[in-house]
Amino acid sequence: MRQEATRRQDNLASDIDELVDRVNPKNAVARWANEAVSTVKGLFRR
Repeated sequence: MRQEATRRQDNLASDIDELVDRVNPKNAVARWANEAVSTVKGLFRR
């Protein structure tokens, strides 16, 4: 049951992010930039 609740929370968070992005596309760009930076940093931390 916890896994299902966690999955639903993740889906809801994703849906909310998508709605916010449609209202203000700058938020999407900022989030994508942050994710890209985190990914690159993760590659070099090994």
